Amino acid sequence: MSSVIMEIISKFNEVLIMKVWRVLSDNNTRGVYGVGDRVFDIFTDFVGEPMNITDVIKLAIEEKGKFYDLPYMGGGSLVFSEKSFEVLGKMIAEEVQFIDAEIVQDKCKLTLINVFNVMDAIDYDRSIPERRLSGRVKGFKKLNFKLEAINSRNLFKTPESGIRIYATDNFRDAVLASKLGGLEFVEVWDSERNDEMEIEDQRRYEVYLEEIEKNKGIEYNWEEAVELINRGKVVISGPWKMKVDENEVIQIARLSMDCNYNWINSNIIPPILLGLKWHVKE
Repeated sequence: MSSVIMEIISKFNEVLIMKVWRVLSDNNTRGVYGVGDRVFDIFTDFVGEPMNITDVIKLAIEEKGKFYDLPYMGGGSLVFSEKSFEVLGKMIAEEVQFIDAEIVQDKCKLTLINVFNVMDAIDYDRSIPERRLSGRVKGFKKLNFKLEAINSRNLFKTPESGIRIYATDNFRDAVLASKLGGLEFVEVWDSERNDEMEIEDQRRYEVYLEEIEKNKGIEYNWEEAVELINRGKVVISGPWKMKVDENEVIQIARLSMDCNYNWINSNIIPPILLGLKWHVKE
């Protein structure tokens, strides 16, 4: 690539401002779940490739919570109501696979969204990966994206992200402008942020964790912590926080770099939490 073209791209990227968001479910949404023998197999197929669907996928809607335009299913997929499909379908059509689903206890129509747009979008020159003993990336202490790779995208995954779905401002803005409920967007990258800002964020994050450690009281194991949250307590362990919501569903949060907690419904408990010591947040 010529130096002239590189200079044009560089100047373009300096002007373009973009954020990347992780797509999560709203804590209060009424989710949906699969019905039938092949449900688990279907969940494992949301890995960033188009799926060969031969059977009708059957879903049921949970009884507790509010039913939004973008109900939650999990397993790396999104779920659209008829309204959200009408608003967002054309925008993301080239990045996802639409899979019709039959709702067993209702006449409403839902569409599963399989995001197969997997991109080599992580800027390793400015990111700090965490690796397993095998050398495989398991996460990032610091994450930056290649602006030129994502500037015209809506939804995407990366080879490193597994089932994690990312959205750009394009998709998030469309959801917010249309007042579609059911999703939360957690900022994971801002093209305007420089290294000095990130260093300051890291310092503030570490100070916050130090304060948590200084002020903790009696420590409890996992079983004791679960008993406490079932009695209405909130428990903390390092960057992790856990509670039970009004629907008696376990909510788990991890402290983000901006020192806020991002809560998610959790039907599956991350194994790392089982060996931690917890204390009650007063």
